[in-house]
Amino acid sequence: MAKRANLALTALSLSLAINSFIAIADTKIKASFDFSYINTSNNPQWLNSWQDEGTGVLRYDATTDAFNFRQGFVELDSELTDSIDASITAFAHKDGDQHVGITEAFITYKPLASGWLKRYRVGMFYPKFSTENVAGGWQSPYTYSYSAINSWLGEELRVNGIEAEFIRLGRRAKTDYDLSVVGAIFIGNDPIGTLLSWRGWAIHDRQSLFNDRVEMANYPTIDTGAFVQPSWVNPIKEVDGRPGYYLGVHYKQKRKHDIRLYIYDNLADPGQTGDDNQYSWRSKFASLAWKYRISPSTQLLTQAVYGASFMGDNEMVDIDFFSAYAMLTHKTPYGRFSGRIERFLVKEKDSFAIDANDSDGNALTLAWRFPVFDNDEIGIEYLTVDSYNENRQLWGWRQQNRQSQVQAVYKLNF
Repeated sequence: MAKRANLALTALSLSLAINSFIAIADTKIKASFDFSYINTSNNPQWLNSWQDEGTGVLRYDATTDAFNFRQGFVELDSELTDSIDASITAFAHKDGDQHVGITEAFITYKPLASGWLKRYRVGMFYPKFSTENVAGGWQSPYTYSYSAINSWLGEELRVNGIEAEFIRLGRRAKTDYDLSVVGAIFIGNDPIGTLLSWRGWAIHDRQSLFNDRVEMANYPTIDTGAFVQPSWVNPIKEVDGRPGYYLGVHYKQKRKHDIRLYIYDNLADPGQTGDDNQYSWRSKFASLAWKYRISPSTQLLTQAVYGASFMGDNEMVDIDFFSAYAMLTHKTPYGRFSGRIERFLVKEKDSFAIDANDSDGNALTLAWRFPVFDNDEIGIEYLTVDSYNENRQLWGWRQQNRQSQVQAVYKLNF
């Protein structure tokens, strides 16, 4: 029943969006396709991408073709009336379980009002946790690989629900800041926490598609039958039929500060298992993001997430997780330069010794992006990650490892 409700809500939103785009001529279209030269460190095979059932924390590995079509997206936004907009985003990936699919499809209602403005969204969408992923297709305009936080949100978090936002504009209230209060009720997202618990954090830019399947290593605790969980997860799935919620506050001051504070709780029943052996994980966390405009050309971005996730009878798997990053970005006539440092960890709290869940690490990302031919872009990114994953020792592998990656990117924009 829950699965049908989940599919029905997304199908309704998608149908409304597509029909609206066909009917309305004034539709804004954004599209982008990325082509890359990728070079990764020559690690042992067991540090391959989790998509190839390795225990590495990067999207690409030594088996990846050097010259690659990385991904592309098409985003359609249509103004149906003065107060109703429709939006749909589709991605194409070369890697992963699904290669083409939908990442977002929703309707926005913005009624005219005096005083506090009101905005409502219904469908499948990202909450506005991030000040990093603010470009078309929920991508980052700063680096090609997202922070560990937003890599995780892109692969494991998507809501099917209704969101309400109430906005007090500073110019109306005669203050120097805008204030927004956000709340949502949603279904789906019951398996969120699966990847953090077993694989740990990762750094990449692949967003999961609707009904997508994210692979992971065939961990011995799964393979030998301690759990019925397969070695993959469908993160957007509804398992227990219980809705979740999130609440948030946005504070913006004269284009100087952009602060976003959220709490998220999927309210999942940790004792439930879906018909395809997907566990329901009770996952809750707080996210604090801050963007500070140092000058017209220089910005500082930071974000931190702290939370917990558990599943099974007597909380058989139980973790706390944390990640934080700081990024400095500077725009010049010679392109945008960005540097990001970050720290992430997962701490096991359960007493099921055979299932190792501790992990931690740190990363450095340096990127340069330069516009060419009016709309297109070239860029280079260097990424190095030092990661510790306790579960690697279940195979007798080294727990601490360093991986590095260089990408040269041509971004074709429309």
